[in-house]
Amino acid sequence: MHGLFLVAVAMIISKEDKILLGKRAKTRDFKPGIWEVPAGRLDKGETPSQAIAREGREELNLILEPIGLVDAYVFDRNGRNLLLLNYACRILSGTPKRSPEHEELRWVTIEEANSLLPYSKQQKVIQRYFELKKRNCFF
Repeated sequence: MHGLFLVAVAMIISKEDKILLGKRAKTRDFKPGIWEVPAGRLDKGETPSQAIAREGREELNLILEPIGLVDAYVFDRNGRNLLLLNYACRILSGTPKRSPEHEELRWVTIEEANSLLPYSKQQKVIQRYFELKKRNCFF
């Protein structure tokens, strides 16, 4: 049996030794109030790079450049499979600004991310990101 997947991109954005996390707004239909790496689903016909550019503007008020795929995983989103592509991104311009998607944005260390992110898959991606950053991959 073949499955249908939603596809989304997560935007791992760093500043010095911290990454940007968002706390999902309480009004969100999926997992309100949890901390996450800002992310968004691809629109029909959109590439991951195009989705990062659009979501960066809409959710964070940033012009972003994807610089490398860190990891990907599948999870259940309201009964549907979602493939989440986790990209390291560089800020080309702008300052992060909260949108209705998140009630809070915060720059956090890897230790803080591990305590805020509720799922082991998220934590593993962030660990991998910092390992790749330490080895100067993508950066």
